[in-house]
Amino acid sequence: MDSLYLEQAYEPARVLSMYELAESYFQHRQHQNSRDVSNIKKAFELLAESYPNADTANFVAADLIDYQQYLVYKGYARSYCNKLINFFRSVLKWGVLYQLVSPALTYSLKCVPSLQYGTARENKPREDIPVTR
Repeated sequence: MDSLYLEQAYEPARVLSMYELAESYFQHRQHQNSRDVSNIKKAFELLAESYPNADTANFVAADLIDYQQYLVYKGYARSYCNKLINFFRSVLKWGVLYQLVSPALTYSLKCVPSLQYGTARENKPREDIPVTR
């Protein structure tokens, strides 16, 4: 599907900040106190540090790449950075479902690749725990 078509088909009632979108999402999932919700909160807290005035109308793929690099700079492991980015994308997809976010935004953010091996700190491999009988 062409992103130009997606942009023409969507006319938001008003532009939400990323934090208003996150708040709407948390209200939607208020009774689901899972680990995912805490990870999503962490993703948006870190976004607030790197992009204090981010909104859904002006956020582009280059901003997501900068956000990835900010997570790497903060010292997070590659797998955790990728997890936070995917949680961030999932909230935006939810916003598209409820017509709070332009589909063109999520379409463009899909083009941003995950961090590959060697681009950020790696977690140490886990070692087996010896079983004593």
